[in-house]
Amino acid sequence: MDDKAHISSPSGCSLDKEKNTEIISFINHQNLEKFKDIPPEDKVLFLPHCMQNSVDCKAEQGEFGYECRHCGKCDISIIKRTAEEAGYRVFIVRCGSMMYKILSRIEVSGVLGVACSLELAEGMQKVAAAGIPTQGVLLCKDGCKDTKVNVEELLDILQQRSTPEPKPAPFVIESSA
Repeated sequence: MDDKAHISSPSGCSLDKEKNTEIISFINHQNLEKFKDIPPEDKVLFLPHCMQNSVDCKAEQGEFGYECRHCGKCDISIIKRTAEEAGYRVFIVRCGSMMYKILSRIEVSGVLGVACSLELAEGMQKVAAAGIPTQGVLLCKDGCKDTKVNVEELLDILQQRSTPEPKPAPFVIESSA
């Protein structure tokens, strides 16, 4: 099964927001280089459904979360298009348990998640414990409805790649003929 892993459902946890933010920062730091080394086609992006426009969203629930109709009334459309163009598989999920269900059914080498501090800290811990490099971006406006993420920050992470080490210049022996 190569370097890909599966993950099973977690048990719950509850921590305060400050502690969750510390956990997220720590896991992001610990996993950054491994995450950047993974080709985008082996990564998934999980977006919370609470980023949808709660009044006008036309997304429908599918087997693997919500299916964005790209109406442009929230940030999900541009994020999803950019991520898919980069090679990511994108899932818009209702909750962490939906993410775990998806991860138990697909092969994945890296996970990028967006969520509130509780969901993101819990999800990142479970994914990292399964040996899958993960990165997370906190919502900048949470509250379970019409939430927001820093789109620029998220798109920067989506497009990060490892910088290959420079190859040394070839060593040439010149003859003194």
